[in-house]
Amino acid sequence: MNYFDNSKTTLQVIEYQKLLTWDKNGNLEKLSPAAKQLSETIMIEVHKLVRAVINTHHLFKYEGYEIVESIGLDACFKSLERFNPSNMKGNKKTDLFSYLSLVTKMSIMYFNGNEYRKRLESPTVPLEVLEFHIHHDEEKTFELVESLRKRYIPILKPYLHPIFNAICDYWEVDSSHCEKRHIIRYLVQRKDEFETYFHEPVHQKLLANQYSLIMKRIRDYENGKIMPKRKR
Repeated sequence: MNYFDNSKTTLQVIEYQKLLTWDKNGNLEKLSPAAKQLSETIMIEVHKLVRAVINTHHLFKYEGYEIVESIGLDACFKSLERFNPSNMKGNKKTDLFSYLSLVTKMSIMYFNGNEYRKRLESPTVPLEVLEFHIHHDEEKTFELVESLRKRYIPILKPYLHPIFNAICDYWEVDSSHCEKRHIIRYLVQRKDEFETYFHEPVHQKLLANQYSLIMKRIRDYENGKIMPKRKR
């Protein structure tokens, strides 16, 4: 816990609460410049705590590290206004470190649980077929493909990244032919690029096998069978 100054940050949170204002309906009003500046100082310390909790409890197992980190930080920020050091837990008063640690852990576990249930409840559709239908909205193609890159890169082994990025490039360029045979033909056209990366000859069968492996990893992830690795 030596990475988190509990006493100093507790005093800052109490001072921050004094700067908050509420409307007649009990809703928090916009932060004053002083409150905003103090909250930013507090969150620098809180960020250290959030990362420590995530690492200790391996809370990045089901979603990417940056996603759960954002969930934890947002939950902690919203909880600052509710912290009461006079509350008793057993025979001890609540301390800020324990309070924010619990907020971080529970918010991320709740988020992970919801995301996991969504994947289990969603129908399993081969990605190449799903993309064929989605890509009829050409205006959103780039945005969609970029979201796929961010979502699936963490679950793929590094040696599969150039192949998957090339597949995404194909989806951006040709949204009307997403069947496997068209994508493999496109990958073969870029085999010189892959040979430079792998330092060995690349043939169509290898590219087809890696394409199938990528799609299997994606389907397994969407069915909750695998989890992304933490970004280092």
